[in-house]
Amino acid sequence: MTLDLMHLILLSLAIGLSWVGFAKMFSSETDNSDLLSPRLTIAAAVSLSAIGLSFAQNGMGIAVGTVALGLALAASTARTLNPTLGLTASVASLSLYLHLTPL
Repeated sequence: MTLDLMHLILLSLAIGLSWVGFAKMFSSETDNSDLLSPRLTIAAAVSLSAIGLSFAQNGMGIAVGTVALGLALAASTARTLNPTLGLTASVASLSLYLHLTPL
């Protein structure tokens, strides 16, 4: 597996595993206490950072594919994955991506 492919997979994982927490922000059924929780703040930061990095580091087609793969992952794991575990894995994935990316 090449390093570029691994970067794209790590970004897709970061997007997919943090998207459910981030999308709660836009639901009318979300309580105010959930909106003010650190979990939502971290999910939003990870999700938006991973999306921004996928567009900054790649062409438009590859970036859209990376985001689409992340959203597909989010849709498939939304009901089965523990939110705290998913967010932890998402932060780890983004951290590993940043560690492996040369400056």
